[in-house]
Amino acid sequence: GPLYGMVNNAGVVGAIGSIMDTTAEDYDRTMAILSRAVFLGIKHAARAMQGEGRGAIVSLASTAGVMGGLGPHVYTMAKHGVVGLTKSAGCELARLGIRVNAVAPGYIQTPMTDKLTDDQREALMKTVAIPRLGTPTDVADAVAFLAGPGASYITGVVLNISGGLYI
Repeated sequence: GPLYGMVNNAGVVGAIGSIMDTTAEDYDRTMAILSRAVFLGIKHAARAMQGEGRGAIVSLASTAGVMGGLGPHVYTMAKHGVVGLTKSAGCELARLGIRVNAVAPGYIQTPMTDKLTDDQREALMKTVAIPRLGTPTDVADAVAFLAGPGASYITGVVLNISGGLYI
């Protein structure tokens, strides 16, 4: 049947370490997963949706994509690209009835955050207004909102799911 919604959710931390030590191969692999895949996802979803005159595409960015210093360099660069692509594709595809938005999760309860020490977790909680880790459900609910009819007049937006990290 027709395609009315698509979520871009490919992720990997990818290349880590000093910018001076990051290899071109690690850079290319990370960008292929975090940036190129999102571009191709939007491209092909838009092609499938254009004949329907409506659709919603939601990509997973990151708080690292709207501020610096929160992630490895290539990850941060790729997530900034997701933010920019959300805005530019949102503008272009709106004329076809296709909305393009993103969510930028902050500190979310995942296997990666499960590895934090109590001291690390306490330090993170001092940076957010809501003193807890977000849950996968917090992110999924935001994605569902942006993909659904309640967001029919929203495009090119990056919704921060960060417990108030920016305030």
